[in-house]
Order: sequence, then structure tokens, then C-alpha cells
Amino acid sequence: MAKPGASVNITTTLDLSDIERRLTDAEFKVLHFIKSKWIGWQYKGRPPGAPRLVSRDAWTSTVSSVESKAAMTITNEATDRGKHYAGYVHRAGAVTEEWRVLWEQVKAHYLPLFQQELLAEVQRTLVAKNPRRIPGGVSTRAAARTTRRVI
Repeated sequence: MAKPGASVNITTTLDLSDIERRLTDAEFKVLHFIKSKWIGWQYKGRPPGAPRLVSRDAWTSTVSSVESKAAMTITNEATDRGKHYAGYVHRAGAVTEEWRVLWEQVKAHYLPLFQQELLAEVQRTLVAKNPRRIPGGVSTRAAARTTRRVI
């Protein structure tokens, strides 16, 4: 049964229909970025001995590829008194939830970098091996078209 409140679950996908390649571990940089920014909270009304950094430590990520799509999912299911709350967290005086602020930064700074890293890895793989000999591989000309579409 789902817990009441607001947790956070963000998924972004990259179309990989023209290449047969799994993502690298570079996407986990996003998780480290979010955790590094998920600090500095005011704990008004919380007893001095109450746990701190619970929602920061609750961030998790998974990277998977299914068929022709690669997905990165960032999740925070921190609970307090049985209710999710990370989806409501915002900075003092701000109206925008903090996860939305951080996700905009991730989209602007990290996702383009991941696409570049993925493209570089695909190109490195194609140079290192003859694509015609890779199971499911394509000709060099088709590979060049494929890598341009990833951008």
C-alpha cells in the first residue's frame, strides 16, 4: 500500500533505437549532485535528538535500458511518521519544491554531458571494432548516421 504524502520519482529517457549499447555508470553523477545540494535544511519543531539528513540519504538511482530506451530514475521515498515528504521540501521563502530546482540544474548541466559521454563511448567502440563483425552491428556509414542522431 502506498504511503500518503509526496515522494519524488524522476525518470528521464534517451532514445537508443539506432544503437545497441547500454549506458555507462556516468549517470550516477546525478545522484551525487543531488545529494550534495540536498543540505542546509531548517529543522523547526524537530526535537534536538531527532534524526537529520534522512531525506538526503533516501535518494537512490537506477539506470536501465529496455529495448531501445535507456532510463535513469532518481527516487526519494523518505518518510516521517509514515508519510512521504521529499516532494514537498523547499527552501525557506521559496515556493518551488527543491527537487524541481535541482532537476532543472541536472537537465541543463548533466544530461548534455551524459549524451556527449555516451556518444564518445559509442564512437570509441565503433573505431575499436569493425561494426560489421559486432553481432547486430551496422556498416560504418550507418554507424555515422546513428551517432549523429543520438545528439
